[in-house]
Amino acid sequence: MRPADLTSIEIADLLSRMYAVDHSNPDATSQQQRIELADHLGTPAGAGALAVLLHELGRIALAARLYLYDKDGNPPRQVVMHLCAELLAKSLGICDNTLREWTAQLTAVGFVSARQHFTSMTGKDGQRMTAVDGTLYAVRLAPGHTARLKYRDYKRQYRDLDADKAAGRTAFNAIANADKRFEEAKNLECVVDDQNFIEGSPDPVNQRQAELLEQLKRWAVIPGNIDLQNPLKHDPAINDAAEAERLLNGVQDVVFLLPTLLEAHKSKRAALVGMMGAALARDLKDSHSRLYYCKVIWQAWQAEIEGRDGLQALAVELQRLEVDRREWKGLRRPAALLAARLRAA
Repeated sequence: MRPADLTSIEIADLLSRMYAVDHSNPDATSQQQRIELADHLGTPAGAGALAVLLHELGRIALAARLYLYDKDGNPPRQVVMHLCAELLAKSLGICDNTLREWTAQLTAVGFVSARQHFTSMTGKDGQRMTAVDGTLYAVRLAPGHTARLKYRDYKRQYRDLDADKAAGRTAFNAIANADKRFEEAKNLECVVDDQNFIEGSPDPVNQRQAELLEQLKRWAVIPGNIDLQNPLKHDPAINDAAEAERLLNGVQDVVFLLPTLLEAHKSKRAALVGMMGAALARDLKDSHSRLYYCKVIWQAWQAEIEGRDGLQALAVELQRLEVDRREWKGLRRPAALLAARLRAA
């Protein structure tokens, strides 16, 4: 049976069995079923499209949280994510009401459990107030499990709304920026501009959804981690040393700019590496190790030009460290943890 013929319930079950095949479960889906479901990804057919997207985001979130595996290396039965429901709906090309309907269908079969999450922020009058900062989604990964949110999921703090608003890291801005590029593309009669859209993609509607999906993937790893530029295209301004220094404020900024080392002019590459190393040393409170971080970045760049997975591997480790810094309350020396992981890689 092709995925287009499956109900949302059957797709949710198939996704759980797809997860099991990665962990040597003989009852899991075949490779052919994987291919067929992958073909279905771009076809919003009811709640199944939401199930597919949540499953993908869950795997991305889990990859950055290896501590969720048990001592024997077994994966969890579910993963809990803090997401933005509005971004989720926009990336699927549906309205908020449809998202609620699809979520209810998946909840009824135990594939997902979703609730708004509340935190506090400073209001316009300077007083502290309660506000919604996103939506929690518990997504089933193991067959037969019923996804549930627990008390500790609600009590956790996922975002600093005051800091995110001050920096412009809001879903409103992410959607507004994507809509602006969409309108620009329409005005140009759908002629794609390399500075705004992925090269060779002539459809601005799909491009807007792809941009919002990329923002959602970043959010799944670190809540509120909105890229203020177009996440599908690195800003060419980083080739200017002064602009790069302005953009580099910490680990997350270095993760974003690492791929630009391949694009930067050779006369500016060394300066860019130096600023990245300084940003890491500053953010990790390890100022005496700036040269060490520069060396690590140079080694990653060298591996990349030799055809090995250097910059991406370093970006993964930095992203993993950023997650640990936010969620591992007892972490005292993040710099030492990063150095140990890089030695073991």
